[in-house]
Amino acid sequence: MTFTRRKFNRKFRGGKKKTIRRKRKTRRKRRGGATQKQIAAWAEKANKVMAIDDEEIRRKIINSWCMDMDNIEAPLCKMKRGGGRRKSKRKKSKRKKRRKKKTKKRKRRRRQRGGYKCDYPSNVGEIFTGIKLNKNPYLPDPINSNSNIKQRQKGGGFMDNFGMGDALLGWYKGTNAVSNVPIRYKGGKNLMDANPMHQPGLLNKIPVHKTANVPKFYNTASDEAVKNTIS
Repeated sequence: MTFTRRKFNRKFRGGKKKTIRRKRKTRRKRRGGATQKQIAAWAEKANKVMAIDDEEIRRKIINSWCMDMDNIEAPLCKMKRGGGRRKSKRKKSKRKKRRKKKTKKRKRRRRQRGGYKCDYPSNVGEIFTGIKLNKNPYLPDPINSNSNIKQRQKGGGFMDNFGMGDALLGWYKGTNAVSNVPIRYKGGKNLMDANPMHQPGLLNKIPVHKTANVPKFYNTASDEAVKNTIS
């Protein structure tokens, strides 16, 4: 005859009631809860210990008694540790820190997605640098010519190909001079010079930003401060 665990316990270890009692006891142990017998023993021990007048002897007895793992959950040992309130405060502070981190991350992501409102005007660059935005630049962005396909270059012509570019330039200058006469008579502005070396847009001075010499200022200020010390 083969016995299962349940049948064996019922036949040889006190039957069904004993197994139920044992199961309840193991459940209490797993949950960490103390039995009625343990609670009564802890209360009796606490009464005996608290009856001792000498505080040092009492503390030593409590320490040695609480070293046992069975007694670590006793109220006397918890009182010795200072209770569990401090632990809950730590938990609360940790939660607050986590919430703060989450809110900071959300704000940062909102700014990255364009949710951050910019209060500066559209001409903020002109305000800081003093230079107006050049909406029509003289030199366009260069086009990448790195290609395996042969591309025909623009500009030039028949006369430039045969070394007669100076004659062509003289023709342009002459026509400009003739057309400038009625323009100047009316008080208008001359046409742009035909000479390719004439680039008025590149003659303007580029603003140079000078960085302050902070170490020099620091040295001079420290020398002045030394003179004002009381000897």
